[in-house]
This record gives sequence, structure tokens and C-alpha cells, in this order.
Amino acid sequence: MSAAVAIAMSEVGMLAVGLRLALDAARRAGCRIRPWVWTSAVVTASVLASTVACAGSVSSLRVLPALAAAGVSTITDMQTGYVFDRVLLPAASAVCVLALALGAMEAVTAGAILTGSILWALHAWTKGRGLGFGDVKLAALLGGAVGARGVAELLTIAFVTAAAVAVMLLLCGQRRRKDSMAFAPFLSAAACVVVVLQAQR
Repeated sequence: MSAAVAIAMSEVGMLAVGLRLALDAARRAGCRIRPWVWTSAVVTASVLASTVACAGSVSSLRVLPALAAAGVSTITDMQTGYVFDRVLLPAASAVCVLALALGAMEAVTAGAILTGSILWALHAWTKGRGLGFGDVKLAALLGGAVGARGVAELLTIAFVTAAAVAVMLLLCGQRRRKDSMAFAPFLSAAACVVVVLQAQR
């Protein structure tokens, strides 16, 4: 079995576990998730990004659980408005274990603290209305996965893309200015882009 196939299968397995955890968390919160909605697109993006990022570098394996959690959080945020701790915490633990094994704990810690601090400040400034705390925790997880050097790219891509989509929806009359919009999909897409760019450098 080639490394790329093994990585792709591992990512699919992590996504499946994450979805199972998300379904349990949603049931406890009184929400309903339909996993088949958007799942194929999210799974494809996560698997492709993971395979490109990790196939040529063992040190990049720490992105696998983070991208799986990001994919699941994209689905839950779009359908319920929640990013569940039950999905994020196991992924964060796996990222830390892999980082320790690969000697990358310093980069992971710096990336997580930097990203989490920036989004926590925005969360506090908007009093939770502009950015949910689940988004803060997801961003910290993804910041740890891409490392401190990838934080600027991660946040720039996420916020620019989210702003562009928001403006487009407003202009098309699909959203009003006070309507909320899921941010996890933009963080997840940005993370996929960043890990692919990092793998190609």
C-alpha cells in the first residue's frame, strides 16, 4: 500500500469517527445533523489536502486529525450553527501526540496560541455576536496544525473569503446585514489551502 493511499484511508477513518462524535453531540444538544448534506465535498477536500500535505513529509502528519475535525465542524456549523467540543478535543489531543512524536510541539503550540489569541480577541470585542467561541477553538486547532508560520495565511484566506462571500450574498439578496453566517467552512477551506501550499514549498 502506498503512503498516499494509507494517508487517504486514515483521513477517511478520522472523518467517520468525527461524524459519529458530532451526531452524538448534536443529539445531546437537541440538534439534528444530516451527514450526507455536503459530506462528499467536505470529505474530498479534506482527504486531498491531507494526502498532498503528508505524502511527502512525515512531519506533516499532525494535520490529519485537525483537517478531519475541520471537515466535520464545517458540516455541523452549516447545519446547526455549532462547532462541537466533542469533535475538537480528540483531534487536539491527537495533534499534540503527533507533534510530540515528531518533535514539532513548539511550532504547534505557537500556532495554536497565536491563532486562538487573535480570534479570542475578536470574539471578546464583538461580545460573541460576530464570532462564536467554537470558531475560536477550531481556529486554535488549525493554527496548531499549520504552525506559527502558517497563521497569517490561514486567517487572511479565511477572513477575505468570508467577506467576499458575505458581500456577494448581500448583493444577491440572500442575506441581510444582521444575519449570521457559519465561519467554520472558511477556516476549514483556508486550512486546506495552507497545508497544500506548505507541502509544495
